[in-house]
Amino acid sequence: MKYEHVYVGAPNLAISDIRVFGNGSGKAPRTPRKLSVRRDVDARNAFVQWEPAAHAVGYNVLWGIAKDKLYQTYQVFADEPNPREVRALNIGQEYWFAIEAFDENGVSKASEPVQLG
Repeated sequence: MKYEHVYVGAPNLAISDIRVFGNGSGKAPRTPRKLSVRRDVDARNAFVQWEPAAHAVGYNVLWGIAKDKLYQTYQVFADEPNPREVRALNIGQEYWFAIEAFDENGVSKASEPVQLG
């Protein structure tokens, strides 16, 4: 991998994180099981919990306003707390959530979506 700084209009450049993906030689992690979601007292927030997948580096929490419209993603690394709080919801809106695990070998299939009222 090579980064070549060509031009930035500001006097300084700051790169906070770079992720490099490749093709591992193993199998992608299994789909996380036992996904559950519950609203917080503040209805703009929800707590998402799942059974960790062995050897997963992290998880993509997917959510959206319909079972087939999971357009939002929240990435969580495996060493972060579970349940995880998602603080980006609208009051009075129903949501659907799913989860997938990832590691150096790929991304699992998404779990079956769970509805949050």
